[in-house]
Amino acid sequence: MLIPLLVGILLGIVAGLLPGVHPNAISYLLGYMPADAMDLSIAIIASAAANNILSLIPAIFLFVPDTETVLSVLPGHNMVQLGLGRKAIVVCGWAALLSLLFLLIILPVSFAALPSAYSAIRPVLGPLLAALALFFLFEERSKGIGGLAKGAFVFLLAGALGVVVLDSPLLAEPLFPAFTGFFAFSSLLLSSGNASIPKQESWPSAVPDKMRALATVVLFGSLLGVAADLLPALGSPAQLATFGSPLMAGSPSMFLALTTSITVGHSANSLVALQTIGKGRIGATAMVNDLIGQPSTGTTLVLLAAFFIATAVSIALLFVLSDLFIRFIGKVDLRKVNVLLFIYLLAAVLYTGGVAGILVAATATAMGTLPPLLGVRRTHLMGFLIVPTILVLIV
Repeated sequence: MLIPLLVGILLGIVAGLLPGVHPNAISYLLGYMPADAMDLSIAIIASAAANNILSLIPAIFLFVPDTETVLSVLPGHNMVQLGLGRKAIVVCGWAALLSLLFLLIILPVSFAALPSAYSAIRPVLGPLLAALALFFLFEERSKGIGGLAKGAFVFLLAGALGVVVLDSPLLAEPLFPAFTGFFAFSSLLLSSGNASIPKQESWPSAVPDKMRALATVVLFGSLLGVAADLLPALGSPAQLATFGSPLMAGSPSMFLALTTSITVGHSANSLVALQTIGKGRIGATAMVNDLIGQPSTGTTLVLLAAFFIATAVSIALLFVLSDLFIRFIGKVDLRKVNVLLFIYLLAAVLYTGGVAGILVAATATAMGTLPPLLGVRRTHLMGFLIVPTILVLIV
């Protein structure tokens, strides 16, 4: 188990720190290697676990997230601009660690309850998703009718793109160009005027402040992550974090803790879901399903052990590598870095999706600039996944 575990962690570090390398790409790469299927499965799960944690660094400091860290851009960016980037990393690391501890209690319950819960909720998934979509839009109520209308416009516009793109035979991996446009290109364009990040204050990593409040948020986030396997298209931390807004009280650091714990909880429980209900909700577990089929309880426990070990190792690396990254990024011209990132991501989209990928990314980029310009939440861009899913379930 040790060699595939180490290989997976190393590849997860690469995927996490190198913007634009989607974790699913690592899973697919490993999935087609000529090796033992169980060893490959361990490496895939370990790489996904490491990517969950290390991808927080570019998401917070370079504003180039993947689909699991899209909302880390917003509070993380705000904290970096205030010189609190190190605090953001400390909070995320502790949130991931606390989430692992809570999952030791939550996952056994999930093993027992998930099949019954899924059977009960499956017949009403379509109406439930529609109701939740309205709930997310209703979060704009503080801005009046205009805010609701703007949020609905962004949601439906992104949904229309999803309807066209997700079933297109021209794109083997439609999520990569779409989410690169929604959250990476648009963020780079909106932040292109910044020559450098402010000086980041030192922050002790031993124990973050407000530990009790942090633990409460992380527990709730871990539970949301586990529940995500019941709701297709709403498994993103970007969407689920909305349910935790009363706990966050407008705190960017608590928001980061919530999204981090949702990601860890969802990734861990996806293995439980694969074994109990046969559903692989994330790319890594879907590839494991292709390799070994629906795993036994014993196999699932081995994969969960790989996930826990890889996550714990990655948390330790997060503190070390983020400090090195802060020192590096503080010495360079951020505008030049943004230009290089833009070129690099554009080449990645072209390579993986061709001309069709470029067109999707360009369209998504234009849509991705709308929420900050209109003053609404970027979570409405997740209509890209929600609207097509609702149509499939209801129509």
